[in-house]
Amino acid sequence: MQTYNKIDNTPMLSKAILELNGVFNIRKKRLQPPQTGSLQNTIRTVATEHLEYVDPILTTEDFKSSMENYRKVVDAYNIKVKEENILITTYNKRIKKAIDTQPLTRQEQKILIKFNNMIAPLNTWERNERVDSFNGCNRPMAQKDKIHTIKYHTEQIFSAILWHYNKQLYKRKAIRHQLEVYIPGKLPYIELHTGWITTAKVNDVVRLNVCQKTFRRQRKRLEEAGILQDYIFEGSSRPVKMRINPEILSITDNFAGKNPATENQHTTPTQRTVLPHNKVSNRTVLNNLKIKANVDKHSDIRSSAPGLTSSTFSFYKTTRKQVEEKVDAGPKNLTLSDFLGEKIDDPADFVENLAAHRYDKYTPLRIEILEKEAFAGALDRDQYKELVLQDFFKTAAKLWKGKSPYPGSWTKAYNTWKNEKFITHSGDSSNKYVVLQRVAELRYRVTGVSRFLKNHPDFNLLYPGDYFDVTRTTAKEGGFEYTEKMWKKHIAYLETKKEEKQKTVATASKRKKRLTDRQKVDNHVKAYLKGKFYLEELLTKVEQLGNKELYRNLPEIIKKANLNFQLKNGK
Repeated sequence: MQTYNKIDNTPMLSKAILELNGVFNIRKKRLQPPQTGSLQNTIRTVATEHLEYVDPILTTEDFKSSMENYRKVVDAYNIKVKEENILITTYNKRIKKAIDTQPLTRQEQKILIKFNNMIAPLNTWERNERVDSFNGCNRPMAQKDKIHTIKYHTEQIFSAILWHYNKQLYKRKAIRHQLEVYIPGKLPYIELHTGWITTAKVNDVVRLNVCQKTFRRQRKRLEEAGILQDYIFEGSSRPVKMRINPEILSITDNFAGKNPATENQHTTPTQRTVLPHNKVSNRTVLNNLKIKANVDKHSDIRSSAPGLTSSTFSFYKTTRKQVEEKVDAGPKNLTLSDFLGEKIDDPADFVENLAAHRYDKYTPLRIEILEKEAFAGALDRDQYKELVLQDFFKTAAKLWKGKSPYPGSWTKAYNTWKNEKFITHSGDSSNKYVVLQRVAELRYRVTGVSRFLKNHPDFNLLYPGDYFDVTRTTAKEGGFEYTEKMWKKHIAYLETKKEEKQKTVATASKRKKRLTDRQKVDNHVKAYLKGKFYLEELLTKVEQLGNKELYRNLPEIIKKANLNFQLKNGK
């Protein structure tokens, strides 16, 4: 176990942090910083597989040099393709002539179709090689495909790939500097994600304005030409990894020395302790049902007649005849519609009962019952409307408790609402569902008036005939219609409360996601420190979480986790 103290400026970083791309030599000496940090002292070379870099970047000169190398390679490749296509044309003519002379049988056609399907995923060069081998083992029947040359517009695709690769290198450089990693390593793979490259912008302008299908096709052309190499596929949602031909790519190592390492500090671990969860499942014990046997109707006494019952069969019990019990028919069950229909009183008796204060303690019908009747009941519109109106006036009768409104006043109020409320444009009663929608509003308004009278006992409430006049809409007129504003304020309050609840839920969801993302990052960092994957893979995993703040703070998270990791292992 290595020990660290404040005199040593070497950062407390494990081997896993110092490696990059899976290559690290623990005995390798640190690269000494140049005498000056100017670009004149940086080393610019043509990239090869054997060279290693601390901070590789693409300068303007590198970009120009790489494009010149690309054009030279493409020019030589196109010449080679044209020569190869001439040979392919001659080869296919010979195959076609052989097939014309001796047509393929049905079995040979099936074999040819299966062979073409097998080699379809390969590039054109590899397919043509397989065709040569196939025709050598069988009779000539398979034809070669012509090879496409690299067109001029593919140069724009390759230029965008270099630009994207340079962004990736600068991003890598920033991360390594934050982690204080100054160990040279191999060039990283270029990550080619079709969606990223085709939508990336420079000064609010798309850098490469082509569709994703076009980019994939051009990428395959570059791969066929050997410009892009070492294809690695890691999933449909992740970018493919490739390398640029080392004969084309020109790279500058822009390492200009490292800053002194800060003193080591003990920090508390950010990972929360995960306790085991024991889930216990209890099952309800079912009570045993008692089966009631009609034992009273059976006899335990053997018959006394010896001729009829032998003594050897004395263990059998004789049974009496069971008489069927008759059950009297009960009263006919009422349906919900019949029950509600009986609740509708005669208008004359109804207003007399209102004046006699017989509904001062009335409990209104439940909304569920009215809703069931509205959707599946047998009452017609007029009956349902009268049921709701009478229920409303019975509920409002308590407002005049202690007063004596005349029956004529109640009659006026009832007839006014019956003629003015819940009426369509044609004069018919409204749909039952429309009437049902107003029940909650009317009850809320009556409750509001009752609360107001309780807090203002000196308030002189008009008699029902005037109070329920639909033309009294202002506060000074003192009518029930003015309470509609109370309902609108209540609706606005409910909407505001609903929005506040949604905001609270959204805030809680974001907070929980942040905690979950942090826990995932801590788990990824622990796995990385244990050597389960490489640094670039860790960066990719954290970036896919979509939390930019965690991605920016990843270097500090790694340093703290590494310090705790080493202290824990040291114990």
